[in-house]
Amino acid sequence: MKINISEGKYSESFFKKVESFLKIYLKSEFSVHMNTSLLWIGCYTPTIDKDSFYYYKSLSIGIDKTAYSLVSDVQLHWRSPDGNIILPSDDVTDKEISFWIENMPSQEQLKKIIERNEYLWKRPSKEAMIDKKLYRFKIREMGWFGSSFPDIGIRIKTTVNIEILAEFIGNTIESYNQKSLLKDDSDENDMTNLGLVHNFSYEKRKKNVYLFTLDMGSALDGVDAILQALNKSDFEIELITLG
Repeated sequence: MKINISEGKYSESFFKKVESFLKIYLKSEFSVHMNTSLLWIGCYTPTIDKDSFYYYKSLSIGIDKTAYSLVSDVQLHWRSPDGNIILPSDDVTDKEISFWIENMPSQEQLKKIIERNEYLWKRPSKEAMIDKKLYRFKIREMGWFGSSFPDIGIRIKTTVNIEILAEFIGNTIESYNQKSLLKDDSDENDMTNLGLVHNFSYEKRKKNVYLFTLDMGSALDGVDAILQALNKSDFEIELITLG
């Protein structure tokens, strides 16, 4: 488990107290679902509440070696028993501090989030990540395993204007992003928000072979969405490579 505190000076003693609290707290929250040594935690943006007490308004919890954050906008609060204000920069070696977390998802929500994104952190098996039987074209996986910047190579039987192909993929990404943005925040069981595909670049590599490099951000199923759209398209695709 890795912990990082940014955006503001903090003392070593303060960091140690935060680290000790978070390790105990997050092990109780996550250990039933996954190996907590894979977690990284980032505390960002120190803020003052209405009572002039400091807290971190964005506690981001992610999985090491991936770009996906399990939860964000979780708040880390703290106070001293005597009510004195404690700054992150204070030496708190001999001080008592009470920490608590707000906005942490329920255990059921965490379970759903982690199960949905298991392929992003679980050690890949030798089995293919894509069910190739679902597609009319061949798919060759080259160790991409949920990379945040995957390359999608497309070989088509006939020459296609790359701008037309790029427009098609761009429209697919836009539809995916719009669906992801429809999350109903009032419904705690709504897992619609799948992250956003930020952008992509493309080039023609050789005759009838086109390469698209995607910036997936935290988009969970963006590659699947593109493959499904291509499968339903009129493009005479021979091979897709994922690398």
